Amino acid sequence: MYGSSPGHSEDVLISADGLTAMNNEARIPEGGFALLSTTPQSATLAHFISALTFDPYQELLWTGNNMGRVVSFYGAQLDKYTAFLSAANSNIRSLLASETVIFSLTSKRLKANRREGISLFTHTSDHMIDLTCMHRLSDAPHKLLLGGNQQQIIQFDVETQKEIRIVSVKQKNCLALRSNQKFLFSSDSEGNITLRHLTTVDAIHALQAHQGSVADFDVCGNKLITCGYSPRLGKMAGDRFIMIYDLRTLRSLPPIPLPLSPSYCRFLPSYSDGRIMVCSQNGELIIMDLNEQSSQMPIQLDTNGFAITSLDVSTSKQCISFGDQTGLIHLFSDRMEPIFNENSWGTDFPDPVAFHPPVNIEDPEPSYGVFPLPFPMDDHYASDWPEQLCIRRFRQPDPISEKVIDSMRMVQFVGYAHNPRAGTPLRGFNVCPYKSSAHDKCFSSAMKSDELLDIPKFYLRTEGRLTFKAEEIDFKRYNRTEFNALENTVETSPACMLLLAMYHLMNVRTVFLSHFCYLEGCISCEMNLLFRLLTDRPVSSVISAKNFMKTFRSIDDGKKWANAVANAGLAEAVHLFMKAFSKVLDKELSETTAGVALRKELEISFTLNNHCIRCSEHYQSALSQLYISLAYPSNNEKIGFCKLLEKTLNCPEQNEAICQKCGKLARFASTRRVRLLPNILALDMTASTESEQAFWISHIQAFESRTVMTSSSVTEQKLKPCRYGAECKNPNCRYLHNDDSKPETVAPITGGTTSYSECPHYLPNSVHIKITDGICTVSENKMESSTSFHLSAAIFIINQNEEKETEEHLVTAIKSKQDSCWILFNNWSVTRISENEALHLHASWKLPAVLYYVQDRENSGKEAAKDENRAIIPRSVFWNDLESNKVKIPERGSEVAIYAKYAISETGEKSVSEVSAVDENGSCFMNSVIKEPGAKSDVDNSQTLKRVSLKLLYLIQEKMTIIGHKIEHLFEMLNIHVPEEQVKDIVSLYRSLFKRSLSLNALAQHFFGESMEEDETDPIDLARLSLRLHTKFNELKEADEADISITALTQSTETNFS
Repeated sequence: MYGSSPGHSEDVLISADGLTAMNNEARIPEGGFALLSTTPQSATLAHFISALTFDPYQELLWTGNNMGRVVSFYGAQLDKYTAFLSAANSNIRSLLASETVIFSLTSKRLKANRREGISLFTHTSDHMIDLTCMHRLSDAPHKLLLGGNQQQIIQFDVETQKEIRIVSVKQKNCLALRSNQKFLFSSDSEGNITLRHLTTVDAIHALQAHQGSVADFDVCGNKLITCGYSPRLGKMAGDRFIMIYDLRTLRSLPPIPLPLSPSYCRFLPSYSDGRIMVCSQNGELIIMDLNEQSSQMPIQLDTNGFAITSLDVSTSKQCISFGDQTGLIHLFSDRMEPIFNENSWGTDFPDPVAFHPPVNIEDPEPSYGVFPLPFPMDDHYASDWPEQLCIRRFRQPDPISEKVIDSMRMVQFVGYAHNPRAGTPLRGFNVCPYKSSAHDKCFSSAMKSDELLDIPKFYLRTEGRLTFKAEEIDFKRYNRTEFNALENTVETSPACMLLLAMYHLMNVRTVFLSHFCYLEGCISCEMNLLFRLLTDRPVSSVISAKNFMKTFRSIDDGKKWANAVANAGLAEAVHLFMKAFSKVLDKELSETTAGVALRKELEISFTLNNHCIRCSEHYQSALSQLYISLAYPSNNEKIGFCKLLEKTLNCPEQNEAICQKCGKLARFASTRRVRLLPNILALDMTASTESEQAFWISHIQAFESRTVMTSSSVTEQKLKPCRYGAECKNPNCRYLHNDDSKPETVAPITGGTTSYSECPHYLPNSVHIKITDGICTVSENKMESSTSFHLSAAIFIINQNEEKETEEHLVTAIKSKQDSCWILFNNWSVTRISENEALHLHASWKLPAVLYYVQDRENSGKEAAKDENRAIIPRSVFWNDLESNKVKIPERGSEVAIYAKYAISETGEKSVSEVSAVDENGSCFMNSVIKEPGAKSDVDNSQTLKRVSLKLLYLIQEKMTIIGHKIEHLFEMLNIHVPEEQVKDIVSLYRSLFKRSLSLNALAQHFFGESMEEDETDPIDLARLSLRLHTKFNELKEADEADISITALTQSTETNFS
């Protein structure tokens, strides 16, 4: 193709082959452009190029198509560099390259990738409705401005990945953004160019450039050019002129008429500020100068009749790239060897394949240097430093002297003091030389040694041993106490250990046992069901908290917690769970009786004296918290636990809020004053940062002494198994038995004991808090008018492997009221330990996570279960709004039959899907289909698992006898305990006669001549069948016809099998 320009004798010659790598035949006229190369974005699929931009830092050209694919090309040859999918089946509206990141914008989301294609983050929000453009200001490179076909401009912070400001615009939309040193410019579909403030994005002035939409505009120096559309004969048509504005006077200059309708216009200030280019969608390109409008240079792009969809100019102004509807990329330049940027960074390429010199296979004496050999792993270089000299050590600066602090002058948040090194050679430096101090010795001795950690067995993660049936774990081997344990998995560890500690705080347990409501997804009701089971189970066993975690993850705060702790450490997971759990309880129990009781037990009240730094306004506000997070000191001062707690209760705060006087967002300096102490002081002790972990390393070494592991520890006595086993008749036998019929015995030890007073610990057994005018004083010694607290429960983080955070798990220690021992819960392992062992900490493997200090008048422990105040479940749990008069509930003490069906999820987890119940007459009074919490169901009788559990608890509460086939399995999955005298399992009843487990179908065929497949039969009919079989069992037992039935059933069963 050819293009000629008036006033030039030379023609622009372009090779006929549009897909050649380089056009070596191009003759480029002075001041003109010629086609250098054309390449398709994709060799197989043709999608139009929707966005195109030159990389301002590297020699790369970035392109995006309407299917969400981003492809980059290197150099003027357009060699393919990288390609990745930004958003499937979404139009790439804009591309922007920063120093390290490539941003791609679709209509509803922003995605960031590295130049190599690695995804960094994806951001979406409700404010992203129909985005079309993004812009990056040179004064604030970490912020992006996002605009589009919406009346909002989004200010996005790349570093925090958050929207920091939403600016509403008066115009209809914001289709494009440009900027110079003074203003931010935006265009809309009504023909306006709006000048905005660079910082606040507020509108300053508006220019009416066109009657219709603005197609494109550009800014250079004091000039602004635009092209757009105007209505003609009821339709929008392109204006055949370019509008020019002088930004110094904000007035328009005479427009420039053109022989085409431009859709793109850009400045090309390579050697003249007035040099511009305009281009239409048909591929008509004109290069001209605003100061010499007669010298126009037209160029026709060969697009085979397809429209130009995108355009961009390189920062060097040497290259112009076009994208068309067929997915072709056209690169034009004013020279044969152009560059995209004046000073481009180097581009990373994959390592080339190494080719070694060939070796003659017949050569008997080749040189060893010919063969490439890797460096051996067991060898070392002569330049390697010894390992003891390669340890990273952190030196803490010396504390600032009191003289400097006293002479300091505060200006807002900055302190100014006289430079003590003004007359020394270090006057120009802001550091002091390090001096050898005891702190260096402390940290050097606290370095982790290579010796194996001597962790007691009862702290290690429990690995269950199977019974002889190889079906279930022998829990009696791990728990020979009267306390039940909670199953502690990696996903449920923070919740299970916290719930176990709260259960053993009697007043907290009573609060949740007295709570009752019909709300779906109520966490307090799930705690009610769980605490009932922990109390009612008569034997030591393991209880699962899966139903609680399932409900907790179904609410919004639970989902956020699960997403936040996906890649977090255990300490951070505990901290976030405490925060989310307290927030949920505050929402659920805000105005209930249980909420008032819970706040009385756990809530600590503060009075905040706030000082607005902007307007110097002083006012007070109230603050209440269900727990206190420990405020670790920033310096290296060695302080005891009481002093640390005292500083936490009295520490000042700084935050940002809306001032009541000036009405603006300002920073506040607040001082806390304690107004009321709770009955139970909950402390969040988690150490998630490196500075907090360093605090424990130094303080444990300073305050803790190594626990003397002697035979006095009741947990380390290795009892020998009894030779008689379960047949032992001696009630005082001191040997180990296989069953749990005998209580746990501890042999008295007289020698080699170590008392608590001989082993000092950082965590005190009791603290005394005195409040004077809102200021707390905390001490281990009792004071006048002080409130005494003693440690009743503690949660510890155990790390079995220092190098792997995945080896961490939680344990809970509970103070026993019966004796001076503590009860340690480690998954299903429950062990009695001494108080000395419970309070002992170790920087390498045992750190505190949560502590509960209870006032002396508080009574806790399982032995106080008789004082529980449980909520009475009303009869209304069976009624719906439309069926309140239709359901007839069985009377107290009657018999009911229940049948449940189960479903298996995609993950293989078994769950209850439907529960039906009939009374003594066979009338159905419950038929519930289980639905997930928070999910919608089209079934009329769909109910949550909580509602079904409450119905079954009502039957147990009214002393009804429950009959069913494998009914014990249902109650086990629902975490409900039923007394043995109230449950009649058909399988267990007939097993006592036939010495084998039989299905409902086999029993129905034998006794009634009916065939019932459990998967195809209505669960109501199966419940009635269970009732009939229970009646038949009683008849057989009374008539003494069991032997005849056994023989007949055995023969029929053998016949069926044969």
